[in-house]
Amino acid sequence: MRTRKLLPAAGVALALAVGVFAGSALAGGATNGPNHASAKSSANFKSTRSVRVKAAAVINANGTVRRASHLPYAVSSVTSTGTGVYVLRFSHSITGCAWVGTVGLGQFTGSTGAAQITITGRNGTKNGLYITTFDGAGTPTDEPFHVIVVC
Repeated sequence: MRTRKLLPAAGVALALAVGVFAGSALAGGATNGPNHASAKSSANFKSTRSVRVKAAAVINANGTVRRASHLPYAVSSVTSTGTGVYVLRFSHSITGCAWVGTVGLGQFTGSTGAAQITITGRNGTKNGLYITTFDGAGTPTDEPFHVIVVC
């Protein structure tokens, strides 16, 4: 049996893909999980469509864009609507996509300390995300974050 070494980038891509698929399984809400009827049928699901990152962005704590992709789905706006609350809009519909985010600085120095993030689709839109960031105690606070959209 021949074994091959994975390049570091391939390992990161594999870990990201596993995380995205695990996260997309959780993103559906209460109907997902081991006790739901659709869980049995999903084992036979085989997609013929490849999954790709459609958008990526790094957002500063004040709601400004530090950097963003110009992939098919560009960031069209970011609005800070309250302490730790952001609305992120894309140039295209993200219906049917998975989104993943993490709190973190968009630079190679400093740290945010303990923090959390929640992301959901923005009600009433097909191209928006509603994002809330919290400090380690769970209090809403302005934190920088990274987000990717995978379809």
